Amino acid sequence: MKVIAEEVKDGKLESDDIDEKIVEEHLYTAHLPKSEPDLVIRTSGEERLSGFLLWQTAYSELCFMDVYWPDFRQIDLLRAIRTFQKRERRFGA
Repeated sequence: MKVIAEEVKDGKLESDDIDEKIVEEHLYTAHLPKSEPDLVIRTSGEERLSGFLLWQTAYSELCFMDVYWPDFRQIDLLRAIRTFQKRERRFGA
């Protein structure tokens, strides 16, 4: 948002031109082919995102695991994927 504000201040961007596309182009994930993750795995048993990728995770499926990251194993990843595959995605509907 600060970069967008600087662009407006410097006359490179009009404030009326700021839309969803402009915001998405300035996110950390803008360089990825698909900037919105389908699944977010949160370890440690915490059931919150702590501000992590708030814009990008609007329609992501969240999986909260009771294992700490250093102890996260392949079986934990497979369990998260299996849980994700069983979900019916509604994308906000």
